[in-house]
Amino acid sequence: NISKEDLLKLKKEKQKEFINKINNKLKPLGFKKKNTKWNKLLDNNFTLEIFIYKSQWSDVYYFDVSLYDPDGKHYSYNRINTNGRGTYNWQVLTDEEINNLIDYIFDNAVESIIKKQGELA
Repeated sequence: NISKEDLLKLKKEKQKEFINKINNKLKPLGFKKKNTKWNKLLDNNFTLEIFIYKSQWSDVYYFDVSLYDPDGKHYSYNRINTNGRGTYNWQVLTDEEINNLIDYIFDNAVESIIKKQGELA
């Protein structure tokens, strides 16, 4: 038996751990974190933004990757989609699944954008 308070506390701790795992992946790549948005200024003065947000209707998260041109105008947008829906319920993922998801998102989506940045200017 676990009280509702303890369950909510556990949920918040697990959610914070989920966001911290993402931050730990992005920080060494030069991203700056503000809430659940990470930004990196690319060599051509484009800004790469990763925005992770929770649905207002459930506990699933969305992972959006956007590029902004040097004037701050939205250049491109992509919702990361590895499970056919583009949403992720962090509460039911094992640590290994979370790590695999993070690796997939950043190794396949984000790093490929960073490598192609020279073509954007």
